[in-house]
Amino acid sequence: MRTKFLKFIAVLSMVLLAFNGCKKDEGEEPAPTPQPKTPENVVVFDKEVVEKKIDTITNNGTLVFSSLSEKEKPKVGDIICSGVAQGAPQGFLYKVKDIQEKNGKTTIITEKAYLEEAIGDGEFEQTIVISARDVQAIYNSKGEEVENLIKISPLNTSRQRPPYDVQAYDTKLESSIKFEIDTELEKNLKLKGSVEAGISLDFKIKIGFLKVEELALIVNPQIKGEIKVAWSKKLKGKEEGKNYELGVIKLAPITVPISGIPVVITPKIIIILHVDIEGKIELSGKILSVEASPKFGPVYKNGHWSFLGMNEGDNKDLINVDFFKEVKFGLSGELKIGPRIIADYTFYNSDTGAGLGIGFYGKLKSDLAVKVEPSFEQIKDLEFDPKITLSAGIEAIYKTELNIFRFKAELEGSKEFLKWQIAEHHIFPKFSELVTSLDPEGNKVVACKVERMPSRLLWSVSQHGFCWTNQNRKPTIEDAHSELGELAGTILDLDAYEMKVKLPTLLPNSTYSIRPYYTFWGGTYYGSELTFNTEQPKEFNLSVSTLNLKKGENSTVKITSGNGTYVVSSSNKTVATASVSDTNEKEIVIVAHNKGTATIIVEDNVSKTKKEIKVTVTEADNNLVLSANSITLKEGEHKVVNITSGSGVYIVKSNNESVVLANEVKAGVIGIIAKGAGNATVIVKDKATKQQKTIEVTVTKAHPSLVVTSKTAELMVGGQYRINITSGSGKYSVSSQNSHIATASLSGNAIDIVGKSKGNTTVLLEDKESKETVSIAVKVSPKEENTEVPEGVIIKDGILVKWPCDKIPTNGHVTIPNSVTSIGSSAFWNCDSLTSITIPNSVTSIGWYAFLGCSSLKSITIPNSVTSIGWYAFYQCSSLSSIVIPNSVTNIEKEAFYGCSSLSSITIPNSVKTIGDGAFERCKSLTSITIPNSVRYIGKSAFAGCSSLSSITIPNSVTSIGKGAFLGCKSLSSIVIPNSVTSIGKGAFYECSSLSSITIPNSVTSIGKGAFLGCKSLSSIVIPNSVTSIGKGAFLGCKSLSSIVIPNSVTSIGNGAFYECSKLSSITIPNSVTSIGEGAFLGCKSLSS
Repeated sequence: MRTKFLKFIAVLSMVLLAFNGCKKDEGEEPAPTPQPKTPENVVVFDKEVVEKKIDTITNNGTLVFSSLSEKEKPKVGDIICSGVAQGAPQGFLYKVKDIQEKNGKTTIITEKAYLEEAIGDGEFEQTIVISARDVQAIYNSKGEEVENLIKISPLNTSRQRPPYDVQAYDTKLESSIKFEIDTELEKNLKLKGSVEAGISLDFKIKIGFLKVEELALIVNPQIKGEIKVAWSKKLKGKEEGKNYELGVIKLAPITVPISGIPVVITPKIIIILHVDIEGKIELSGKILSVEASPKFGPVYKNGHWSFLGMNEGDNKDLINVDFFKEVKFGLSGELKIGPRIIADYTFYNSDTGAGLGIGFYGKLKSDLAVKVEPSFEQIKDLEFDPKITLSAGIEAIYKTELNIFRFKAELEGSKEFLKWQIAEHHIFPKFSELVTSLDPEGNKVVACKVERMPSRLLWSVSQHGFCWTNQNRKPTIEDAHSELGELAGTILDLDAYEMKVKLPTLLPNSTYSIRPYYTFWGGTYYGSELTFNTEQPKEFNLSVSTLNLKKGENSTVKITSGNGTYVVSSSNKTVATASVSDTNEKEIVIVAHNKGTATIIVEDNVSKTKKEIKVTVTEADNNLVLSANSITLKEGEHKVVNITSGSGVYIVKSNNESVVLANEVKAGVIGIIAKGAGNATVIVKDKATKQQKTIEVTVTKAHPSLVVTSKTAELMVGGQYRINITSGSGKYSVSSQNSHIATASLSGNAIDIVGKSKGNTTVLLEDKESKETVSIAVKVSPKEENTEVPEGVIIKDGILVKWPCDKIPTNGHVTIPNSVTSIGSSAFWNCDSLTSITIPNSVTSIGWYAFLGCSSLKSITIPNSVTSIGWYAFYQCSSLSSIVIPNSVTNIEKEAFYGCSSLSSITIPNSVKTIGDGAFERCKSLTSITIPNSVRYIGKSAFAGCSSLSSITIPNSVTSIGKGAFLGCKSLSSIVIPNSVTSIGKGAFYECSSLSSITIPNSVTSIGKGAFLGCKSLSSIVIPNSVTSIGKGAFLGCKSLSSIVIPNSVTSIGNGAFYECSKLSSITIPNSVTSIGEGAFLGCKSLSS
């Protein structure tokens, strides 16, 4: 079966040759240039003589003839030549060195001849236009000859060439020639586009006294079209001048008569994608859109070479080109990419000729050095200001080896005659000047503006904010600082946004310096600093100076005036303790423990003024009293019951912990948690008085609210509409009020509605457990009579090759006909008017990029016939809210649903074995997902950036969690990793800032680099005995982590493993550990043991 790429080569050959290939037959021909006179020592063999009498022509220029007449025989010193003929397919041009006669054979031994000697004196000028009729063979990128699909109507008997039609596969091509490129050049490099093109050569020669006085080779390519690229590649070094040869078109030799001398030129067209690359590149989108007709080439005159149309600024009015208009990329290094079209002209059967062509390129450059792994060494100031630049240009490409002339005619190179600077953007942009103001409460506010940062690049910014100090030096993030989160944006998003901070209470009568910053894996970048002075401190006062409490009681004392930060201590902690309230910094909470007196000392940290509160504690009442004796809870709910009277020392327990858990969460407060439906008794015993009270607890079954993805459905007669149930008990019933209009049935957690006849009805869904109901309004429209696809839609051999975006119906709905078995790559690329689509059961595969960028696509039903969904299939379908993957699909491929920011629910069937890299990356509305037991592997960044994902169930079938799998899932609060998992990849839970607890099973042997980096809510974690190594930065920035026990199995702790774990107060390192990396506990300010 022919590939699209072979078709591309066939059509491109016709395009390049036929655009200017037809000579118009209206009007008179221009008068020919006067021809020079042929020298007498030149012998031109007739075609008949060559075809009938020549036996052989050797590579060294020996010719053997049979039966040459004396008149036909040349003399020694003569120049002999021939045009194209059988036996001399490329003609020849030689000088006779010797002639030998033997057995009726004439052997002519020759040496090199020069064209100046053959032509003599004179001047010649002609435009050489090559026609599609001249195509001899077409070769693909592997050098394989492919079928020539060009069809031309027969010539008539006229000497003039009439207009003709050219047909390539199913498209008739006339004067406006358009074709498509759709090919994969190497792994992860896909080229796509449409091109209209042609090429011709102006050949001029002037000879005087057997010497070339002037020679011009002026090429005139005519090109119109666009090229899109999807590419991902990473290099450790540099790869320059790589040419991907898309194809070669071999053409029949053309005989150009000059002064009676047949000059034979054999053309060849070479189509190339030229690439220079260094570092890492991720690129997708349109890189080039062009309409051009430049004229340029080398000119030899009076012994010197010059270049026509190849100087800076030439041909500017003849070229209209756009670069990087619709492109997304990530880059670390440098990339130069663009197409080249080269016309190669060879003279006679020699090694002499000229190659002339045009190259378009776009260039992306990043000053930032490539680093494969982040460095977790101690952060230092950056002293460079890297940037990304986007530029473009057009080059004339030339190579001449004109050994057919006496003068030196060897040239090779390229000349850039047009170039553009498209954009220049700082990777770490400058901050604006800082400005200060006061908020309504009188607090100082500091603000500035900063450009948005590039997204998804290797150097992404993880944190930004302000830092300040009063130490008469530049502040750093080691000083007091604020954290404002990530910076995000794109390289061409140059809008600035404001960042600001409300400063806490500062020391009075002091000079402070403040400056903005942002951090990334390589360090911290700082803006300019601002210096300011603080005012006199405020007067410090408390609401009371004495306090009487009973044992076990607590009380609050208000700070009526002060400066914002305070230090609290007690003279006798066995009697009473005190602290600043967690919820209100202007309140002091005092707790009475035992009978006696104590003095509470409160110090204003700014003014250093101290105030005292005299506390007297008396014995508590002996009677044990509770605030409630019975409560009712739902599963998962929790409540507190207060001990309003008692000794202050209690024992609390539940008689049925499968129903209720209970404990004293703080002094005099009992916390009760409902675990399962049933009844239980909570027993409260006063240890001092031996009194006992009970709380009767009834727990009822919890029923989650009944939620569906849509409460309306519109479909045609015979059509099907699926609505997913995203929340409920799992036990449902469904019915239709008018089943003759539409029927409804359950398929797992989905409702399938089928249109029967025109009309409106209501489908009722009921949760059998909670009895909650949801009504769905259904509208059924008549079936469309016309099911034919619009003109311009390409379907070939059952493959939907292309549905042009301008052929999408006005209602935004597309129905794919039953004849289609596969939706081809990029079939609906960037069709932003597509809102819904009906895929028939005949379809078995959805190709790469099939619906990429369909930003208005809201719903789609994938039939059970589909077995594969290609890479990037629904990439950036930002309106897609829900989708059901059928159980015929076994793999969810790379970035299949990347950037589907409205996708709130998805059903993954038990047939799926792998979830590919980035499959659901940046699905920001996805709140929960259940992974079935069939899945063995969760790919790199599979759920990265799913910022609303709060819960996920990982089954026992999963053995590996890929690199960055849950990176940036900021709402994920807890997760249970099953015993089947043996490794947690690099950055697997990076920046999961709400993750407070996690269970790592005994099956895990390694915790990857940065696995829990930035999980600032993670307060505790148990590392099992199976783990042997803790990777670099594994728990970096886990600021709530207070304690950790490292088991005896661990032998190494990587660089920066617990960097900036500021609350970590104790850690036990076993004797098994033989290496602790640099900065492993750097910034652990609370670490005391």
